[in-house]
Amino acid sequence: MKTIITVYVLLSVSIINADILINEFLAGSDTCCGADIFDGSSEDFVELYNYGTEPININGWGFSDTDGVITTVAPDTSIAPGDFLVLWYTGDNNGFPEVNEKLSKDGETIFIVDADGNPLISYDFGPQTDDISYGRNPDGSDTWEYFSIPSPGQSNVIENSPPGPFYFLSPEDNDTLVIDLDNQNDSIIFSWEESVDPDGDNIQYTFNLYGLDMTASFSNFYNHTLDNTELSFSNDYLSNLVFNFYSEPYNWYFFETGAVFPVYWSVFSSDGIATFGEIDFDDIGYENNHFVLYIDLSNADTSGVETPTIIINEFLSISDNCCGSDIFDGSTEDFVELYNYGTEPVSINGWGFSDTDGTITTVAPDTSIAPGDFLVLWYTGDNNGFPEINEKLSGDGETIYIANEIGIEIISYDFGPQIDDVSYGRSPDGSDFWTHMPPTPGQSNIINTPPNDFSLTFPLVSDTLTADLVSQGDSLLFIDNIHFYWEESNDPDQVNIQYSFRLYIQCCDGIDMWSTSDMLDNNNNYIAHSYLFNILSGMVDGPIFSVPHEIHWSVKATDGIDESAEVSDSFYIIFNDYLDIVNETIPESFTVFSAFPNPFNPFTTISYMIPNDGFVDVTIFDMMGREIKNLVSSKQSNGYKSIRWDATNNQNQAVTAGVYLYKIKYENFVNTRKMILLK
Repeated sequence: MKTIITVYVLLSVSIINADILINEFLAGSDTCCGADIFDGSSEDFVELYNYGTEPININGWGFSDTDGVITTVAPDTSIAPGDFLVLWYTGDNNGFPEVNEKLSKDGETIFIVDADGNPLISYDFGPQTDDISYGRNPDGSDTWEYFSIPSPGQSNVIENSPPGPFYFLSPEDNDTLVIDLDNQNDSIIFSWEESVDPDGDNIQYTFNLYGLDMTASFSNFYNHTLDNTELSFSNDYLSNLVFNFYSEPYNWYFFETGAVFPVYWSVFSSDGIATFGEIDFDDIGYENNHFVLYIDLSNADTSGVETPTIIINEFLSISDNCCGSDIFDGSTEDFVELYNYGTEPVSINGWGFSDTDGTITTVAPDTSIAPGDFLVLWYTGDNNGFPEINEKLSGDGETIYIANEIGIEIISYDFGPQIDDVSYGRSPDGSDFWTHMPPTPGQSNIINTPPNDFSLTFPLVSDTLTADLVSQGDSLLFIDNIHFYWEESNDPDQVNIQYSFRLYIQCCDGIDMWSTSDMLDNNNNYIAHSYLFNILSGMVDGPIFSVPHEIHWSVKATDGIDESAEVSDSFYIIFNDYLDIVNETIPESFTVFSAFPNPFNPFTTISYMIPNDGFVDVTIFDMMGREIKNLVSSKQSNGYKSIRWDATNNQNQAVTAGVYLYKIKYENFVNTRKMILLK
């Protein structure tokens, strides 16, 4: 069972008790870094930085990622003021400073706790780029930027400079290029100056062609990324590109008014981080570094320009358990399903297939798709021959690109992030409506039916539960294990169902102040939960014992594609006072309990027991030994005592976040404990 806990209170994500922070990290180590340490292999890293004035010992600190499960613990290690420590996230258990985790370049969490298990750092990051680190500039500041040259263990002083300016060489502004239709193999060359990168980074150029429709709107109909400053088009290829764009219905105006077509071109340079010359659509044709040319196609025969009746009907880009295992010896593969919605067979002989970069990797042999029929392309990433395509589809989203036998774009379909083993397709076949569905490669698309609605059974709004406080060692624990039940939900498509359970506490006109979520395995309609007293005692600004507290819960069913309606209810729970339970039994010795909650914000309760009447002093100190607040200084009767601290000093001013000590003196006995204030 997977558990996710979310707390909606005004807390910081890290505890401020050590001047250590993440200064730089790399989550996509392709060719960098650590090859000199790891026998030529490159590894991800996290660089810690001590921005304080004293050495920091991280002995016992634990390291993890998103799931928060500690896999590596630091030995006796000190970081000097202004110094760095590089943690290598190798995913191997080879010993510190290697960490037995791998960082995901798709984004996750870097999680660090102190020797007592208290959270120190929980840093969430998004998708990253291979061999480009993300860090603070300057060291220790709040300003983050990308570094094309990672610097593990060194100061982040590298600032990326964008590529230098350049100018077009040929064709010049307002040139008229005449394509000789009798010699289609002649070429037209586009050229420009070199863009020089001040940092010495490699430069790539992105070349674009745009057309102009009768509404004066620009559309990009060709783009290509290259390393050099020249691009050549054969007359045949360029004329077909232009025909394909201007034969669209909304552009037919240009064929009727004459065969002279406006074509705009642009180039921008990139060092992988910054660009020069990249502009918005609104600026095309109005910038000095973007030129207009006219291609005279007055003698061209456009009668054969047609759009084939082939479309993408369905695709799957994350094949975990589906599909194609019967074809690929038990392995599952991504697929794209083509559909002929026309009335005539369509030959795709010579068609080329690619992904986002548009580089054709697989060409179709003599293949025909009958009217109303399907063709499944398996995106295996292997060069095993058609209908396998030598590309893999990305679950994070990319482009499915198909060109005809002369290189003219037929389909360029962009899609976003997808779901494991759930396809995305048209419903019904060939329509304009897309939806997620159970995969059906080579068959008509099935419309998914969501799970049936259901009801909660216990506890409900009419129920009031009680919980008792018991003594266990030197701690006070509530027995508040609550069992939640609901009816089963059935799926009309006979798909396994999972339940999403949520438990939450509200205040202030329905605002969630705390919640926890669980995803239950197939058809499990029961869960138990405890520790509500621990949660409430840190939140309730008022009596905690002997009064009802309202708790909310909800459940919804999912088949992995659709969800049922979420059903919710609430109930009340009452915590019996400890003194009522123990009947004020006189303790046998002086006992000090842990502050609860700890960490806390803004209240915590300090509890203790004294065996006989006597003088008691309870005082809060900071880590420098300075008195912050005196809570008790008087003679008290024997028994259980507790006092609440609201994170203020003797002047009733709020104190800063950090580690504090509470010292309790009773007669000749002294006991000191630590607690942590969050903000």
